[in-house]
Amino acid sequence: MRDRCLFLDTTFVLPFFGVDIDTPHAESLERALEAYDELHISEASLLEAKSKLQRIIIKDSRFEAAFLEFGDKLDILRGDERIMFHGYTASDDRFFNIIKGISPRLNFFDQVILAQSISIGSLLTEDEMLLALRRNSEFLSRRELRDFKIFRLGDILKEIG
Repeated sequence: MRDRCLFLDTTFVLPFFGVDIDTPHAESLERALEAYDELHISEASLLEAKSKLQRIIIKDSRFEAAFLEFGDKLDILRGDERIMFHGYTASDDRFFNIIKGISPRLNFFDQVILAQSISIGSLLTEDEMLLALRRNSEFLSRRELRDFKIFRLGDILKEIG
């Protein structure tokens, strides 16, 4: 049986860095992720997470420690054998260009993360524009994307029971 792999959108990377997420079922994230053998994260998500933390501390100084400890927590993540990090490749760029043609309104980070997740076969996100692709006939009809799945956290929790 193939290892169960899941690519995480930036929303689901933030808790590793001390940021609570405001999404349905957030309290069950750890239980949902335990169902997977491998968790995949884009290097772009790391940059986006750091950027979000920088914006957050302008309004809420309680996150200053999370901002300053980001590198230490990143080292812990990199030491976890279940977590795989993805740099940007030529294959990702090919998928990026396909996605750009199908859904040109996605922001840059969403396009990169989606492109990188295609080779893994699944993406966990709460982003409504990404989730809308599950109903996009052009996206669904692309041969390269046929077996690709986009999940919400609630979908995974239902699946694992």
